[in-house]
Formats: sequence, structure tokens, C-alpha cells
Amino acid sequence: MSLGAITIEAQDIESLPFEPIPFEPIEPFLIEPFPLEPIPIKPIETIPLTLFPLEDQNRGNSPIYHIVLVDLIDTVTEAEIEALIADGKDSIVSIPGVCSVDIGLKLRDDRDVHIGDYDLAVYVQLGYAAALDAYGSHPNHQAFLERQRHLWSSIRVIDFSGSAPSTIWNDCQ
Repeated sequence: MSLGAITIEAQDIESLPFEPIPFEPIEPFLIEPFPLEPIPIKPIETIPLTLFPLEDQNRGNSPIYHIVLVDLIDTVTEAEIEALIADGKDSIVSIPGVCSVDIGLKLRDDRDVHIGDYDLAVYVQLGYAAALDAYGSHPNHQAFLERQRHLWSSIRVIDFSGSAPSTIWNDCQ
């Protein structure tokens, strides 16, 4: 008799510490795949959001993620984009509570699931909810906006809390 990867010889059955359960082998069968229908994706502006105070959304010490999608003006130059990215990283990283910052141009939008209507994204990880409130009004952030806002026509912001404490929590308190 064979039980999965274990083979038990007939003479060994008497020495088993339990009574083996007899079973009938089943014939292999094939499950036919069902046709997959495309899942409709709603544009960001149509997704309803329920707003809760930050302290309700960020119980404990979960990280906060701040994402900005930037639409650059048509006349922006490559040199201006490089300066904007460098200025943003230098200005934002020193704000208390900021764990990490990255800024870059859109990588791709060749699939239907990609958000394609932006040119540049800003990613900021903050260590705790109160840091997000302080971040917006911080002089470094405000000065960066004043220096660079002439290069974009609009921005959209996404803020959400993580579900687990950051692995770099101690570095960004």
C-alpha cells in the first residue's frame, strides 16, 4: 500500500502505532479552466473614500506612505526635471519623521492597470501619523514647493498607512 510518498509494506502494517485507514485510489481528473472576464478598473477619481482621523487609521507605529503624482508643464526641460528631483530629495529627507524619499519620472503606462496620466511621482515614507501632519507645513517642504511649483500644472496626493511597523522604525522617530 502507498500513502503519498510513504510506502508501507504489508509486513509492516502490524507494527504501526495506529490502524491504517483503507482507501480506494481515485482516478486522475482534469479540472477545466473557466473563462476569465476582465476586471473593470475604476479611475482614481471615482473610487469613494471614507475619511477617518489619522490616529484611527494608524493604530500603533505603522509607517505612513505619502505619494504625489505630478503633471509637469509642457515646456519643462530635462535640466529642470533633474534639478526638481535633486532639490526634492535634499529638502524632504531632513524633515523629522521622514524615513525615506524617492522622486522619479513615470516608468511605464503600457498596461491598462497602470495609472498613466502623470509625469513624475514623489514617494515619502514617514515613521508615524503625526509626522505626516508636521511634514506638510514644515519649512523645508514649503520652501521646496515655492521653488519648484512653477514646473507642474497639477498634483494628486495619496496618503495611506502601512499594516506593520516599519523595518527602519528606529531610524525615523
